[in-house]
Amino acid sequence: MEMSSDHSLKVLIVEDDGVTARDIEAILHRRGFAVSGIANRRETALESIQQIRPDVALIDIRLDNAVAGTELATELREQHRLPVIFVTGHSAYAAYEPASEAKPAAFIRKPFSDAELSACLNAVHENRSAIEALASQLPGIAAIANELDEAVIVSDREGHIAYLNPTAGLLSGWAPAEAIGKSQKEVLELSESENHRSQIKSREGAI
Repeated sequence: MEMSSDHSLKVLIVEDDGVTARDIEAILHRRGFAVSGIANRRETALESIQQIRPDVALIDIRLDNAVAGTELATELREQHRLPVIFVTGHSAYAAYEPASEAKPAAFIRKPFSDAELSACLNAVHENRSAIEALASQLPGIAAIANELDEAVIVSDREGHIAYLNPTAGLLSGWAPAEAIGKSQKEVLELSESENHRSQIKSREGAI
């Protein structure tokens, strides 16, 4: 579904090829997105987000050298909490693996259609909105769950732990703060009891 121009996502384009940048800008406008800025290097990208904060950044995976795009993506995510989509025309194996260390929200490979770019942006935005909604609810959940004797675990849409109450931490062997961001599979290893009920398996064994 296309985004309405009245509620459009603001997208920052970071691309060192001017023609490609304008092509992406044209696609975004056709699909109802707003372009907050176009930058061809790290410095101009950082200046742009100070003037108009985007909702997501589309970054050339290599930018002006082999690591510039990855470094900028890491900086935007860690310091500005801005989701990043890497745009690449390179081999998936050559470019994706090192760039994955920057933890981008998504990859999209050129050439892509209007619909593919639109779908990618909408998916990233929906996931971001869900994360923010969950974060706003966690204090209320924690205020109640911290006092319960039952284990309470909250995870995000991708299966990462967002909250673990003290009881769940005790049962799993994980300190709540240590478990945040870990996958459910890593933290909540289940074992089958004799009565066929699932049990949380702690680091020391089933409880």
